[in-house]
Amino acid sequence: MLVNNAGVGVFAPLGAVTVDNFDSTFAVNVRGPLLLIQALLPHSARGSTATDFNGGVMRDDEAMHDALSRQTALGRVRRPKGIADAIVALVSDEFRWVTGGCIEISGRVLM
Repeated sequence: MLVNNAGVGVFAPLGAVTVDNFDSTFAVNVRGPLLLIQALLPHSARGSTATDFNGGVMRDDEAMHDALSRQTALGRVRRPKGIADAIVALVSDEFRWVTGGCIEISGRVLM
């Protein structure tokens, strides 16, 4: 099992985002997972599936956490344990019929 659980973002007005910001974000959020998946392919069983977890925003900074919590439908932002709990559930026998798709565990951040 591969867990690609890295992501970064630039929290700035669009006009303030630099090419360097974009390149570093793309490297972590897109290039990194691509390279990890490619490295895993030779070791994957035929018929393997992928499930995407949309984890949304996760912050340990309390001030940012409070501000982001007010922007979610559930009124909270998940902590790191939330993603771990979802992954543990997915690899359990109870989820043996989940064979792909996207599982939303973000607290429904309001846009």
